[in-house]
Amino acid sequence: MISPGPDEKPKRDLSGSDKTYPPILPGNPRVVWIVEGGVDALAARDLAIRRGKTPPTALASGGAGVRLFLDNPTVQTLLLHADTVVVVRDNESTEKKQAETDAGHDRQIARIEELRGSCADWRPPVGVKDVAELNQRDQHRAA
Repeated sequence: MISPGPDEKPKRDLSGSDKTYPPILPGNPRVVWIVEGGVDALAARDLAIRRGKTPPTALASGGAGVRLFLDNPTVQTLLLHADTVVVVRDNESTEKKQAETDAGHDRQIARIEELRGSCADWRPPVGVKDVAELNQRDQHRAA
């Protein structure tokens, strides 16, 4: 569960929130994308379909700093059976926030590499915040 933060967009986890059970949007089980949230998961699906590809299985981690979901046996099985696992990065608005977010994603990647030996990462183009914004821009171009 999410509690509103002091700014318009930032979020804080409510005390006691369980991060061991991430939302999973089923897709191609051979390709797993780990995104920060549900909107990004839906966007990854939309982008793949629009580009004529089978959508990946998208797992919503809850944020760059979250790794508890990687201890879940269902998630581990999903990751071990995939051919490709991709941690999807975001482009942040400040250097400090970018460094913090990248460090969190780097820790996720390191844990996934411990589990399965390999993990890729993907970052949206410069000037695009995340996969959700990329999807939105792609939709407008297609219209």
